[in-house]
Amino acid sequence: MIKTKYIFLEKKSVPEIKVFETIRGEKNIREYLYKIKFYLPMMKLILDNKPEIFPKKSLYIFNSPCTLCDYTSLCNETYEDNFNTVEVKKDKLFITPTDIIQFEMCPRAWGYKKEGIYPVKKKGIIEAGTCLHHAIESFLIDQKDPVQVFQEKWNTLNFNEIEFSKKDSPELIQEIATNLLKKFPEFWEKQNLEVLSIEERTYINFNNWVVFSGAWDLLCKEKNGKHEVIIDFKFSSPNGDDLVMKWLHNSDQVTGYALCLLHKKDPNKSKKLIKEVLFENNRS
Repeated sequence: MIKTKYIFLEKKSVPEIKVFETIRGEKNIREYLYKIKFYLPMMKLILDNKPEIFPKKSLYIFNSPCTLCDYTSLCNETYEDNFNTVEVKKDKLFITPTDIIQFEMCPRAWGYKKEGIYPVKKKGIIEAGTCLHHAIESFLIDQKDPVQVFQEKWNTLNFNEIEFSKKDSPELIQEIATNLLKKFPEFWEKQNLEVLSIEERTYINFNNWVVFSGAWDLLCKEKNGKHEVIIDFKFSSPNGDDLVMKWLHNSDQVTGYALCLLHKKDPNKSKKLIKEVLFENNRS
């Protein structure tokens, strides 16, 4: 059994920090591997084909992202946004827990990214999340003031190269992030956790051409218990607890990190589990 926590830094007028706890065991990891096994034949196509062969439709019934996707103009051939292309190696397919979610949200957008095609403009909410992560890590590792670290990092960005939603602005995001980070030291003290590692990356070779890779935000240990805890931070707008729990139920991101932790602690067990699921004989 592996404990996990999603810590939501909610972007709203009165910022809040919320925790959603989940448990991941061998059954969850096995189901996660079966899902990857189902997706792999489709994912492998990108090694030999163009992203246009992928459907531009979410695999989630409740989520239709086409009007929000970074690649909408590319799919519709209107090219309203500029894109950069970087050369990518295709001798192996590297997949991450985030990859799985992106593939489910839109296989074609996932295909564009694997092809090395990226929008020129970055998203403000993503850049803010990166700065928040940096500030929290600086606080946990070096006991630095997270507010000061965030503001210094945020002010180095070129906001002309960043796209903000109609409701956001650099000033508003900085104000919200500052209020969240003022609360974070007291919030963290109440979690009663000892940090073991930060953004530690694990690589698992599934076979000769597929490598699974994951890096949790934090790996902690309960100070008054024996359990390790995987933590994933999210900087997001509030959608209501019911919608958040629905998203957590469908998102297997922390299950991917749980697989990485299992591999770190007992690689023989993880390899056996991977072999049983991914390479079992097909049944008629």
